[in-house]
Amino acid sequence: MEGNTAWQPLPELVDMTEIASMLGVSKQRVRELVGRDDYFPPPVARLSGRPVYSKSSIEAFARWWSRTPGRPVGQAQVSDELAHIPKDTRDLGQQTLRMIYNITRLHDLKVDPSTPRGQSLFRSIERTAVQQAGFEPRYDAEFFEPEPPDDRYRQRHARCCPDANGGAAA
Repeated sequence: MEGNTAWQPLPELVDMTEIASMLGVSKQRVRELVGRDDYFPPPVARLSGRPVYSKSSIEAFARWWSRTPGRPVGQAQVSDELAHIPKDTRDLGQQTLRMIYNITRLHDLKVDPSTPRGQSLFRSIERTAVQQAGFEPRYDAEFFEPEPPDDRYRQRHARCCPDANGGAAA
C-alpha cells in the first residue's frame, strides 16, 4: 500500500452477537433496537449479508441508552423532531448526533416536559463533539435554535446529571 495516502485503518467491528454481549441483552432485543432507526447506530458494512457495526458507535450507544421497559414518554415527539436532523449513513458523527439527541431529548422531557428542543440539541452537539473529532452538525436551522442550558435546566437536572452545570461529560 505504499504511496496510497488515502488509506485509513478500519474501525473495530462487531456483529449482533457481540452487540448483545456488550449491551447485556439477547440478539432478539438487538434486532428490535436495530429496527428503531431513529437512534441505533447504522451498520458500517455487511459481511456475508450480515450487518457489522463500529464498536465505538455501539459503546457510545450503550453509554446513553436508557434501559427502561416500554415505549419512552415523548418518543413520538422526539421522532418528529429527529426528522429535522438529517440521516447520513456515511457520516458516523451525524448518526451519533441523532442517537444522542434521541436519548438526551427523551431524558430532558422526562425531567422537565417544557425543556426547549434547542437546549437538548445544544447538549447533544456538545456530547457528540467529544466523541467525534472534527464533527460538523447538520440540522434544520429553521426548526432548531440551539441554546446553552439555562438556570432552570441546570436546577432540574442537578440531581440526575452532575454535568448539567456545564461541560460535556456523560
